[in-house]
Amino acid sequence: AVVSTQSRIGTFFFFRWLKTKEDGADLKLAGLFLEDWKEKYVSYKVLEAEAFSEPCKNVFLQKSAFTVEFGRDMVTALDSLPGYSGKPKFYDRPGYNVTKSVYNDTLTSVILDLTEDVVSKLYTGYKPKGELYDSWIIEVEGKFEKKRHVHRGNPAAYHVLVPLNDYPAVEGVVTGYFFTKQSCYVTDIEAGDLLIFPGFITHQKVEVEPPQGMHLYLEMSFDPPK
Repeated sequence: AVVSTQSRIGTFFFFRWLKTKEDGADLKLAGLFLEDWKEKYVSYKVLEAEAFSEPCKNVFLQKSAFTVEFGRDMVTALDSLPGYSGKPKFYDRPGYNVTKSVYNDTLTSVILDLTEDVVSKLYTGYKPKGELYDSWIIEVEGKFEKKRHVHRGNPAAYHVLVPLNDYPAVEGVVTGYFFTKQSCYVTDIEAGDLLIFPGFITHQKVEVEPPQGMHLYLEMSFDPPK
């Protein structure tokens, strides 16, 4: 668990929807971070469908699919983004659009190599196309998240989500991801876990705000309709 970063995150993660590589801002990843993503950040060479739990119907969870270093280094890389000093008015879901990053292809390749085969086993009869629709790093902070945003409008067939830090836990308070149509929570979220779930047509997801602290996660969606 990336406990050490959690106390630091609030000091610099006030995201804007804005900057992309076109105006000079991008993830500043260097040195060992790019040496070998799969060797350094993936805990399992192959994911087995039997190892996944199913906390909600058709929502599958693999604990510790990625190393602690993955979330820690991604947080460090995001720290170097210029211009993130304030929160745009009325935006309650700040984030970083990974598709605009020069590292998008590398990250997409790592995620697909790890998940594509197991997706076809988790969802019998579905054959993934391997087509990225969208990719975001999202920040959820309790004091800003007065209203929860229900995700709609994304037509992708399935989503892959990786927490970059532990979901802040407060005794007696339920936090995590809530799937509205299933009326089901996914809790006990830790850095490096892997969540796979169908598209928002059947599985609309809400982040339940932590009453304190901040949560960061990578979410990628695949296979838009033709």
